[in-house]
Amino acid sequence: STSNVRHTICVSSQVGCAKGCTFCATGTMGLRADLSAGEIAEQLWHAQLALKESAGENASIRNVVFMGMGEPLANYGEVLLSLRSLTHQCVFDIAARHITVSTVGDSPEVIRTLADDAPRVRLAVSLHSAKQETRHQLMPATLGAHKSLEDLGHAMDYHRSKSGFVAMIEYLVIHGVNDTPEHADALAEFCIQRSRIPDMSSTITEQRIMEGGGGGGGGFGHV
Repeated sequence: STSNVRHTICVSSQVGCAKGCTFCATGTMGLRADLSAGEIAEQLWHAQLALKESAGENASIRNVVFMGMGEPLANYGEVLLSLRSLTHQCVFDIAARHITVSTVGDSPEVIRTLADDAPRVRLAVSLHSAKQETRHQLMPATLGAHKSLEDLGHAMDYHRSKSGFVAMIEYLVIHGVNDTPEHADALAEFCIQRSRIPDMSSTITEQRIMEGGGGGGGGFGHV
């Protein structure tokens, strides 16, 4: 039955992105525009129509992830309005716990605000390194005051205390960059500090982004 199939949509919150992450194609565009709450929600509306046409009237999207173009927390006001639309019982009626907002984590204070404003929405953090210097190299937007891994960790802890959910950690394993035993140990320690329970959710993917680069994973085999 199609009603038992879980369908997920990945939505964008901006056109382009200003964060400039070195591994991200969108980051090469720069920021072109913020999307309005209506434009964010409209992505789900169009996806619902397309899904029903292809899978039948009973098919429905029940999960939304803010992992498309843009940094959601940099367009916070519109993203928050869209979350209210997505979860409202008279609009899309999606349970808040089935929505995940992903962030590069350069604004720990906004993570705290999200926890206060939408406490049942889940959080995902694009970490990519738990070593400060490497993270700055990969994600230049994380360089600056109040943007340290410690600040980020405390904000994640606060979000967990409000939402009851452990954050998803996104980590792109890049051969020769963030895949050494030292990076693996730092990632493990960061996760341990966040939860100290066995259900820390983690998404780890690997990609070759260096020309001629082979293999990967490096030190992560021992964790």
